[in-house]
Amino acid sequence: MTHEQETLEELAITWFMRTREPMSTKERETFEQWLSVKEHKNAYDDVCQTWNALDACAPAHKRPLLPTPVYSRRAFLYTAASFMLGIGAYGLYKHYLSTPVYARTFVSRQGETMEVTLPDGTHVSLDADTKLEVAYYTHQRETNVLQGQVMFSVTSDPQKAFHVKASDTLVTVVGTRFSVRNIDDIVKVAVQEGHVRVSNTILTRTFDLLPSDGLIVQKTKITPLKVTPELVGAWQSGRVAFEDATLEETLKEFARYGEKRLIATDEVKNIRVTGSFDITNSGNFVTALPSVIPIRYVKEGEKLLIVKR
Repeated sequence: MTHEQETLEELAITWFMRTREPMSTKERETFEQWLSVKEHKNAYDDVCQTWNALDACAPAHKRPLLPTPVYSRRAFLYTAASFMLGIGAYGLYKHYLSTPVYARTFVSRQGETMEVTLPDGTHVSLDADTKLEVAYYTHQRETNVLQGQVMFSVTSDPQKAFHVKASDTLVTVVGTRFSVRNIDDIVKVAVQEGHVRVSNTILTRTFDLLPSDGLIVQKTKITPLKVTPELVGAWQSGRVAFEDATLEETLKEFARYGEKRLIATDEVKNIRVTGSFDITNSGNFVTALPSVIPIRYVKEGEKLLIVKR
């Protein structure tokens, strides 16, 4: 059996077990879409036939004439998985838990943003220059912000916690709106509404964040902060807000949206910047900056050096 065939069989087993439980409308639609592919349907039918063959393994006259005991779902799956392995079938329960029913990677380029609705109705907004991995399992929802910034609006599902990983930081929620930023392994979490729990594998500490709460995780340092809920994910509206940021940090942020002409000299790179700027037109930022801080531009080819005014 090839690796591709093994992977398809694992996914078919996972879907088979998932359909034995209540499914949301979104999950049912995702399953039907997957099943519409001929190779997928053949693999799914094979799993169904193997399962149905179990009934034939025990003749009717040998079945006890007693009420059928009621097992828990977990006990049933363990028993089924063990029996299937005994007759040479795949590790049913193991794959039920470990194989995603939905997996995608989303990437936005510099200067562009991306809007995505996931199978459960959760909405994610990717800021510019962002990479997000998503894997949904039958019992939990996993995402990983590998780079950039993502705004999450999570559909509530108490049975399936929603996890966001960013470097060594883990955010756990049930339903809320919040943003996670991961730039150069500096992670920032900001909550607009709801409640999230943030943990860190290195520091082994846990923080509960409510609306207006945020924190920055940088290696072994965690800094709590207060945020303005209306400004969380402001880039979704075409703006970026700075509060006491250095000019160097400000220019680095704008470079993510495509503005790479500006170069801060050593004499000005630590000037503090506070304000809200339009990211849809970098020319507006270039024009507005000298009115916010005491700087001027010196043109060198296609670049603009920023010096003291």
